[in-house]
Amino acid sequence: MPGRVSRRLLEVIASISWTADLDRYSVHAMARMVRQQGGLRTILSTRGGAQDSLLVEGVGTLTDRLAAELGARVRTGHRVTRLVRDEHGVTVHTDSGTFRAARTIVTVPPPVAARIEHHPPLPADRAALERNTHMGSVYKAIAVFERPFWRDRGRAEFLVLDSPGRAVFDTGSPGGPGHLCTLVAGPEARALDGLDAEERRQVLLAPLVSHLGPGVLKPAGWHEKAWHLDEHAGGGYVVLPEPGTTEGISPLPHTPLGPVHWAGTETADEHAGYLEGAIASGVRAAREVVDALAAGAPR
Repeated sequence: MPGRVSRRLLEVIASISWTADLDRYSVHAMARMVRQQGGLRTILSTRGGAQDSLLVEGVGTLTDRLAAELGARVRTGHRVTRLVRDEHGVTVHTDSGTFRAARTIVTVPPPVAARIEHHPPLPADRAALERNTHMGSVYKAIAVFERPFWRDRGRAEFLVLDSPGRAVFDTGSPGGPGHLCTLVAGPEARALDGLDAEERRQVLLAPLVSHLGPGVLKPAGWHEKAWHLDEHAGGGYVVLPEPGTTEGISPLPHTPLGPVHWAGTETADEHAGYLEGAIASGVRAAREVVDALAAGAPR
């Protein structure tokens, strides 16, 4: 790419889109993902694209309400350490007890699922999938303002090329407070880990003053998370293949292994890496379980 600015623009777009270290992400894998996710325009667009809509109360509302309906059957804080398959079903070993089930669904991405021991051992193709994939690095921050004052002068959507390269979106609800969401990915996301919250806020908001005015430096609230530091998520947003391998290119294979089924956004035929892909994979895996039980498959 001959132009320095053009090259930097592509670096930021690729980094934000797949959270990858670009020296660890092949052109082959990127080209496959661009096609599988509908093209760069779809990936980046906030109108008619992948970033078009948000849930007003947040996506966590979905899981909270589903969990409320299920009550005590939802058990948190049970780290799964081992899955033992037999002709009658599966025994789920956790660090706080064991559970018996006819079928089980593993929804965490392969690099995180690799921490689970399997007996009998996983077949070679599944073991390779867990071994040859990794999660990207991504930092997310939301600055909260009493009102979305920037809407008085226009939209607040930016790709900032200065380091750390980042994307900024207006994620406030139509009638609620103002939210500015910032995403930083790859090595530049990890570089933010060494700063304190006040320093990160200043670094991320200061370049927006010339576009949105000095009020952007005084949010009423500041929420942030480095997803690559979350041991349960492992990073975000989607599984990445190690260079020279193809196991991690979406959609990932999800053929059940006896009573063990596989879900997760990476296994979706469409919208891998997005909420839509996660929901579609859950519906598909649930249907597999229902069909297997109805057919009298070994429990």
